[in-house]
Amino acid sequence: MEKAKIKTRLKRELSSRRKYKTTYKDIKYYFNIEIESHEKLNKNQYTLSKKAYTNLKKHLRKDYECIDKLYEFGVLSNHQYKLLSK
Repeated sequence: MEKAKIKTRLKRELSSRRKYKTTYKDIKYYFNIEIESHEKLNKNQYTLSKKAYTNLKKHLRKDYECIDKLYEFGVLSNHQYKLLSK
C-alpha cells in the first residue's frame, strides 16, 4: 500500500470513534505485521530520590492529564488507560 493510501486510511479510521485495543493490534490491522513486546530487564535497580521523583511528576503532569482526558472522551479503553496511567 502506498503512503498516500495509508495516510488517508489512517485519517479515516482515526476520525471515526473506533476504539483501539493496543498498538500491536493496530499495527497488525493496518500493516499486517506482527510484532512482539520486548522488556529489558535492568540489572541495576535504582531508586529515585524524593527530589527526582517530584521533578519527574511535575514534568509528566500534563501527559497524565492528557491521558485522563482521552479516557474521559472514550478514546482509550479501560485496558489502554490502565497501561498508560501506571
